[in-house]
Amino acid sequence: MVHLHFFGFGDPLCRFSLEQRTGLFVAGFRPLVLDELLAWSQWVARHQHWEIEPLQQMVVHRWMEQDDQIRRWQRQLANHPVEVELVAGLGSHGDWQGHWNAMLRVS
Repeated sequence: MVHLHFFGFGDPLCRFSLEQRTGLFVAGFRPLVLDELLAWSQWVARHQHWEIEPLQQMVVHRWMEQDDQIRRWQRQLANHPVEVELVAGLGSHGDWQGHWNAMLRVS
């Protein structure tokens, strides 16, 4: 199973660092729109040989589930400098387990 998580706001350096530290697929979105999120997740699915349809369904479900928060992020992006994006991560269950385990070891 593949999971999507919105980390919050960051710049490209933050995004790159997060991807390097976690091994997850990380992208920044500005503007934050569903079509861009779906295109990115489809690219990742092809790259990882994941099934595209279930992944796309999960992304749409997450988008709808977090609708209120996403609208807040969309409004907040307008007040941030142009280099700030909303950063999201995508990975398999094992990828996320490794990420969270590493976070616990650091703490």
